[in-house]
Amino acid sequence: MDANKSSLATYFERSPAFSPRPAYDCAQLTSEDCARLVGIRERQLVGQDDVEDVRAAVGRVEELYPGRHPHRASWLKRLGDALYGRYGRRRDLLDIDDAIWAYRCAIGIASPNHPELPTLHNDLGVSLRDRFERLQEPDDIDDAISALRRASDLIPHDHPHKSSFLNNLGSSLCDRFERLGGLTHIDESILVLRRAIALVPDGFPSKATLLTNLANSLGTRFRRRGELSDLENALSAQRYALTLTLDDHPDKPGRLDILGGILQSRFERLGQRCDIDEAITLRRRAVAPIPDGHPQKATFLNNLGSSLYVHCRSTVDALSDIDGAISSQRQAVALTPEGHPSKPGYLTNLGNMLSLRFERLQELKDLEESCLVQRRAVELIPDGHPEKPAMLNNLGRVLSRRFGWLGQVCDIEGSILAQRRAVDLVPDEYSGKPLYLSNLADVLRSHFFRFGELRSLEEAISAQRCAVELTPDGHQEKPDHLHALGNIMRTRFYQLRELRDIEDATLVQRLAVELTHDEHTSKPCRLNDLGTSLLHYFELCGMSSDIEEAILVQRRAVELTSDGDTYKPVALGCLADSFHGHFYRFGELHSIEEATSLYRRAADLTPDGHPHRLARLHNLGSALFTRFEHLGELKDLEESITSLQLAVVSLPDGHPEKPKCQISLALSLRARFQRQRNINDFHAAVSQFTESTLRPLGAPSIRLFSAKCCIAMASSNLASGSFEPLLAAHSRIFDVLPEIVWLGSSIDRRYEESAQVGELVHAAVAAAISAGSPVQAIEWLEAGRSLIWSQVLSLRTPLDDLQGSHPKLAESLHEIQTRLQLSAHITFAANPKSLREVPGLATNAAADRHRELAIEFDSLLNQIRSLPGFKGFLRPKRLDTLIPSTQVMGGPIVFINVDKTRCDALLLSPSGEVTVVPLSDLSYERAVELRHLWIIHTTGGKVRSRGSSVSWANERGGRIDPLMCILGHLWNWIVSPVLNALHIGAASEAGRHPPSHITWCPTGALMQLPLHAAGVYAEPDGPRLYQTVVSSYIPSLTALVRCYQKASEPHSKREVLIVTQPATPNHSPLPGTLYEGWRLKASLGALQIANKWLNNDAATVKEVRSSMSRYPWVHLACHGFQNRDDLTKSAFELFDGSLTLSDIMGTTGESNELAFLSACQTAVGDEKTPEESAHLAAGMLSVGFKAVVATMWSIQDADAPLVVDVFYKKLLALHEFGNLGVTGAADALHEATRALRDEAGETDFIRWVPFVHFGI
Repeated sequence: MDANKSSLATYFERSPAFSPRPAYDCAQLTSEDCARLVGIRERQLVGQDDVEDVRAAVGRVEELYPGRHPHRASWLKRLGDALYGRYGRRRDLLDIDDAIWAYRCAIGIASPNHPELPTLHNDLGVSLRDRFERLQEPDDIDDAISALRRASDLIPHDHPHKSSFLNNLGSSLCDRFERLGGLTHIDESILVLRRAIALVPDGFPSKATLLTNLANSLGTRFRRRGELSDLENALSAQRYALTLTLDDHPDKPGRLDILGGILQSRFERLGQRCDIDEAITLRRRAVAPIPDGHPQKATFLNNLGSSLYVHCRSTVDALSDIDGAISSQRQAVALTPEGHPSKPGYLTNLGNMLSLRFERLQELKDLEESCLVQRRAVELIPDGHPEKPAMLNNLGRVLSRRFGWLGQVCDIEGSILAQRRAVDLVPDEYSGKPLYLSNLADVLRSHFFRFGELRSLEEAISAQRCAVELTPDGHQEKPDHLHALGNIMRTRFYQLRELRDIEDATLVQRLAVELTHDEHTSKPCRLNDLGTSLLHYFELCGMSSDIEEAILVQRRAVELTSDGDTYKPVALGCLADSFHGHFYRFGELHSIEEATSLYRRAADLTPDGHPHRLARLHNLGSALFTRFEHLGELKDLEESITSLQLAVVSLPDGHPEKPKCQISLALSLRARFQRQRNINDFHAAVSQFTESTLRPLGAPSIRLFSAKCCIAMASSNLASGSFEPLLAAHSRIFDVLPEIVWLGSSIDRRYEESAQVGELVHAAVAAAISAGSPVQAIEWLEAGRSLIWSQVLSLRTPLDDLQGSHPKLAESLHEIQTRLQLSAHITFAANPKSLREVPGLATNAAADRHRELAIEFDSLLNQIRSLPGFKGFLRPKRLDTLIPSTQVMGGPIVFINVDKTRCDALLLSPSGEVTVVPLSDLSYERAVELRHLWIIHTTGGKVRSRGSSVSWANERGGRIDPLMCILGHLWNWIVSPVLNALHIGAASEAGRHPPSHITWCPTGALMQLPLHAAGVYAEPDGPRLYQTVVSSYIPSLTALVRCYQKASEPHSKREVLIVTQPATPNHSPLPGTLYEGWRLKASLGALQIANKWLNNDAATVKEVRSSMSRYPWVHLACHGFQNRDDLTKSAFELFDGSLTLSDIMGTTGESNELAFLSACQTAVGDEKTPEESAHLAAGMLSVGFKAVVATMWSIQDADAPLVVDVFYKKLLALHEFGNLGVTGAADALHEATRALRDEAGETDFIRWVPFVHFGI
């Protein structure tokens, strides 16, 4: 805080000093003597005895002339003047109180035409302003301004004191603004001071004073609004004031100091080195002639220290400046008595300087002293003082820095509290607010690193974005805020792996580097962090230009950092990281050699006890291990283990770097075990891997990697015959899955992560089967697939139990669930509106809010799960709690797990019994090949859209039908073993028994194969599944259970929404849909079933989406397609656009029962994410439909009316007679496909096979 404020009271005495006269015996004085004495004192600055003489004289006159006397107001004014003068020397508050009383009494008795009335108001205003300076009572400054306004109004325009009165008013308005805010006051201050200056001729002595005060007000407004014009005008005014000030003038030092402060402000804004150099020169000139004991000495020392501090902060080689600044500041503090209003400001400046020296030299005593003086400054400054936010900000910064070194939780909590208060206390237009926001963001980021709370990270990003937004283009702090935003965005990328985050981080950090000149002390840091972001971008996208640029900019950072700088190890380590990453991708020996050398230098330059020492040992150990893997030299491995063991042992539990260190150590120990076969190394490696998976801090990808390593090691040690370690390792995969596929991530990101974990889930299920734990196998299969649909369902789960015991929590959770239902499907693509002055950096407020809701949701879940009886709330269920009752479950559920080690079917009977059926003829490779061939022969450019006229039956005439072969393999390798285990008879027995019902839940490659059509069609009497079984599909057991639960509720009215699109713009015509809709409407009308038909242009996206939630049955006859680039954009094509899977995920409806999707590709799924059932059919189940009829590929336009007609006739008949398989949809579709098969021919698979049933 720079004490460069100027006022008349600061640099001038009110009148010349006189020697005190001899005391008078007032009791002997006549009235004339008293009047004469008061008159004498009018022309003198009286001493202590003189004040008492005047007070006694006035009292004696009142005795002689009681009541109103024509000179009484003048005598009271003289008394006020005397008291005010003594206050100026003694600083006794009783004197200023008495002076104010005297002036007020004089004003009260003075006549309206009293010649001294304007002066009385002026003197009262000045006295009140001075008392405000001491006591900070708002009423004083407001009363002062009122009195000074009155004085300025009363005094004639041509009076010689007019400019002086205006000056006092302008200065007081500035004082009020500085202490209490209110932009109107500072605007008026500048206006009034300009009027005063205009009244004073050039060359007149008081002009310099007026110019100085104007410069002060302009500078004050600049600090609030940040408008450069104010700063430039202040600079011009103060330079002019100096030209009017003689070298031996007593106010010369003060005016030099003020000019130095203005130049310092311009440097802090524009970064021009000449400004800070001139500021330091001027302030040295200001302080040089001031003797010790002078009341302004401390102020000048403080301001000189401030300029030296700013210079050092922005310059690499300026340690002498910081020592000089601290020395000046210590003198300023020592010279300032306790209770002085400037004391807190001097203390906070000293704290800032000590903190900066700690940053350069890293001597802990500086940091500790900085904390002490910053806390003392905050304690001394009163609430409401305009400098309070700055001091809170400074305290928060130094506490955050101490937390980084000592790790004390109270420091990080205190820092956040202080910096939140600092931000809250200032308006957005305050020029210092961006800095406060940036510092708050920094400490929130540290809080995230320490405690892993995503809420802190999101708040940090929000605060830093605000800092960038509020900082005007060209401001010197703009690069600081951009650089900090890049660091926080990179942190979130590391946690959530959203591509947009690392793109934004690279963008803003590149801009920060471009805006920073090479001599700036932060240039190496900004280059390094840009390089780190480029490294992460390279690791994700693999472009060699990114890693080459990373190495280039980080080399430059090393070059710009002097050998003795404490930042040197950081620069070396960052460059080593990039070389390490380069080696991993390209395998060039020189890269790992360079990385190892750089890591070693960084570690050697870091003293013991330094908080980053252990992290640098970890990096060195990792590089040595990498070099060992490449060269095979055992000494590298031994040194790696030594370094890593030291890091792991020394890092405290809860340190965010510990999991990574443990993984690195485990990898090295495992390598040594593989080389030397020492079982102790094996167990030690497993222990380290295991511990790292159990630590909640750090990126979830780290824990997932550890769990995979544990599995690999446990799998290699099954010779002992115990599966327990292997199953325990697999279980940790499921512990971390909710964080890997996190609800707060974008939907496409979740699909991407889900695709990566599918194989891990299948391996876990296979291990459980091998261990003889089929129940565990189904539970894991349920927990590890359809993760995204499970998240959607969790947002629609009833909260009855929670409502009964904890209604407030239930209400809060339900509110968040409802809001997340609407946001869970959003895209995280950035909006076109970008942050001001940052081209290409855009924001997405909806995505930010979605993440906030997901964090809130997780927090509430943790709170609920801590309650008695709610430990498993919304967690994956045990199998015994998932099995539907035998009364409603119409048949067995068949799960099929395809793993690289084994393939099995898991049969779940209505009684809850689980049977394992090994599929010995099926393998992972065969399943993948079957899927590949099926896709080629069904969707290889031939049948992609409804309405295609291509007839594959004709094209394949005379050749072996590949589809027939595939369906035969499905029968022999999968379906036949399952039917045998279920004791379901052959086709010859089908006529004597109603068909059985099987619900299929395939996995992996089998998700896109039609198990329901399996059969040996090459033989006329060969078995066909449709002859003995009615088939249904489910994406997960949880989805099926939810369907059964909905089915147990009272049936809603049978109302049907019919949507048809015979002529969708920009798509091929579907004339059959019109006929289809007409026949369906007629059938429903005959049975008096209410319906709504939206045909052609009536079927808009908005109308269909809003209507879907109101109708239990929905029939959609239109084009449909699957978007393989963005699965959430798979859609039904309506008249005015696409009704996407994202739209459907945001649709709510409690009465939904049946959806018939008479469109193409509504149950295709995606081979990249097969476990997610990412198709429209699963989407309809997720929004609440209990049964869905869909298609696996395109259907012919002419076939749909037939299937629809038979389906609804059968379904309505089942409902009429009460003969239901819950909804009856499976039996109705079975009948409809039989009819189509009879017309098309059994081997025309393309026509009848695509129709499938999901749900119940």
